[in-house]
Amino acid sequence: MLHSILSKLHEIPVYVYAAIIIVSVLSWAALAYLFQKQPFWKWLNVALFFLSFLLIISITLAVRQAGEQHYSLIPFSSFETAKIYRDVYQEITLNVVLYLPIGMTLPFVLFGHIRCPVIAALIFSIFLSSVIEFLQFIFMLGYAEIDDVIFNTLGSVFGVLSCVFYKWTKKRMAVSSYS
Repeated sequence: MLHSILSKLHEIPVYVYAAIIIVSVLSWAALAYLFQKQPFWKWLNVALFFLSFLLIISITLAVRQAGEQHYSLIPFSSFETAKIYRDVYQEITLNVVLYLPIGMTLPFVLFGHIRCPVIAALIFSIFLSSVIEFLQFIFMLGYAEIDDVIFNTLGSVFGVLSCVFYKWTKKRMAVSSYS
């Protein structure tokens, strides 16, 4: 079932994913501004973080069949492949979108617990993506690529922007209320 859903995701145009990213980031920042002080906000972020984590593990490791051991350590080689196979652009976009929720939720989970939750979220994303690519290589579960780590991290960067926008909005509102 998950495999059929994933195949349908490849049919969605890239510009739709771009719109989803923009709307998600701005909406999450607005929700954070409205609900940051509410107790359920932290729990919502914790729940969505773990759901995202489980989804990432299931998509990248659990539903794959063992095959041959392939890897690419050449950054941005996906763009060369995309010149021949256009569907690679959807794959790149899906890699970005897959990690968007990690970047959106993890900083809010870590607020108050560590000094720089945004940086910690990005480091976690790089680590998680690298471990998954390593496991894919070791267990022959697909094509392990440095590009996947790059684009997954980019997705987290976009997600983290919701936290940055939230902080910026909060600071701007505090300054305007003093004026």
